[in-house]
Amino acid sequence: RKESSAASDVYKRQMQTHRNVLYHADTYRDALKILPDDRLSLFSTYGFDASVMDIFGALLAGACLYPLDIRKEGSSQAVLEKLMHYGISIFHATPTLFRFLFEQLGEQTLAAIRLVVLGGEEARAADFELFRRHCKKGALFMNGLGPTESTLALQYFADHETRLLGTVVPVGNAVKGCEVFLLDENGEITALQGEICIRSLY
Repeated sequence: RKESSAASDVYKRQMQTHRNVLYHADTYRDALKILPDDRLSLFSTYGFDASVMDIFGALLAGACLYPLDIRKEGSSQAVLEKLMHYGISIFHATPTLFRFLFEQLGEQTLAAIRLVVLGGEEARAADFELFRRHCKKGALFMNGLGPTESTLALQYFADHETRLLGTVVPVGNAVKGCEVFLLDENGEITALQGEICIRSLY
């Protein structure tokens, strides 16, 4: 009975509220500067946190959302043709899917894309180079980090003039309303390595 109660308490602490989701989508919309004339890709399933930010971020801005199922499309070329046909301006995917699609572009440029948003796994410097090769000057590249418990915590923005150091893309700075820091084994704030701690400022 005690174990059941403890598990229930943990579940309650991890539940999302409508207020949390609205604030999260609002923060995402503002950070990406989503506008009514934007067209967003939607690759994630509806129950996944990455889809929540795209669905409600688009709704809050009056933008258009285009669900794309890569399995049903049948090929990477079919997906790329849809991206071009719909004039997708904000492309959001995992680095693996981004890499898979953009490596098929050859010499083509996705001229309508103004923002590539990656998250869910490590983004590589080679991914950033794919962005620079296939997206127009003036477009932005964003790498995000969001643990399951908080969904969105850090964002890193880069443009064609950015020069990365190393083989991975940084995860950037804390989003509006969050404070992110590292704790050592004694629970003290440290600058080098430790457990990631995310604190809401609201």
